[in-house]
Amino acid sequence: MGCLRGSKRRFFVLRVSQRRLYYFKLYDDYVKGLEHAIGFIDVEGATIRCDTLLLLEPGDDGDEALRFALAVPTRTYQLWADTAEQLEKWIRALSRVVHHVEGAALVCGPAPQEEA
Repeated sequence: MGCLRGSKRRFFVLRVSQRRLYYFKLYDDYVKGLEHAIGFIDVEGATIRCDTLLLLEPGDDGDEALRFALAVPTRTYQLWADTAEQLEKWIRALSRVVHHVEGAALVCGPAPQEEA
């Protein structure tokens, strides 16, 4: 998965048994072990906002990316994958974990419109 402007590309690992999405600066850090993670996101109570799937403008490297939002009680993370296939796999894997957690949801549909 990638990042938005102002944020950084990270390597993500979903630990289903812990219901946590760990993130690392590099793949090599993951190989060293979970203690080398920059941090993790508890997916308990998370909502996956697949209605926010957007085709972004090409980045500096010319690649297009697909994104989605992972909302947890404390904040919303904007995540993206390099390919549509990768994006589908992430959403499928996260939704399996989220659906096993009480109070969590997978949300697909139009985003609510903000009132002026």
